[in-house]
Amino acid sequence: MILKKIKNRVGYFTIILIFMGGIFYFLNHREYLDKSEYYELTRQLTPDKRYYIYHYARYGGMAFSSDITGYRLLEKEERFAENAGKKFPYGLGGWQSKDTILINELEQPGIDADTFPSRVEYETLGDFTIKRVFYKSSINGGRSMDYVCDSLYVSNGKIVILKIRDEEENLKLERMVFPLGPVTIYSNNGIVSKLEIEDLDKYYNSDNKAMVLSTSFTFIPNKSVLIRDLGETGYFLSIK
Repeated sequence: MILKKIKNRVGYFTIILIFMGGIFYFLNHREYLDKSEYYELTRQLTPDKRYYIYHYARYGGMAFSSDITGYRLLEKEERFAENAGKKFPYGLGGWQSKDTILINELEQPGIDADTFPSRVEYETLGDFTIKRVFYKSSINGGRSMDYVCDSLYVSNGKIVILKIRDEEENLKLERMVFPLGPVTIYSNNGIVSKLEIEDLDKYYNSDNKAMVLSTSFTFIPNKSVLIRDLGETGYFLSIK
């Protein structure tokens, strides 16, 4: 009787919309504990070894919905869920100390573009200090660079890549150095198979315009590198 009254007042179409909306909310807000739901699920142990930073990505719950991605900061013993712990910002640029995190952010392009920061802000996230550094580029964009390397190692909060070259061997470098933090390691039986590093490339182009671009570096090592030789902290590692 009550359902019939509701139907008479709001109609079948409205009820269907409410029902579908409830399903959509459930699919996109429920706790995900099944790792197979994700096409990307990695975590990084913080330098103090008390927390994990999780990065997750999965397809949206509906056919035309956007992918669900994000970062979460959880205590080491806490079980991962998309609403667990604290939300962690995008743009990880590196660890400046055991409790200070650099976050790089690109603002809207403008005529006042510069390779130097436009402003710096500080905030607190749990036991950590977030240092947000903002940049303005002439245009917003990004690029990816794929390389082969001989080997790599970690030293003093940096990851060092040795004997780098591209596939055409047009570029050859003895080494490149990046801060720990925006680093993801893929492995096979405990041996590094691929290394991905996010960075900002800052320069002036041929028209003397300031360019600040998000750049993704991929390195494939030729020699065997054991993950255990890289330490425990400062990089994301798949947990799928």
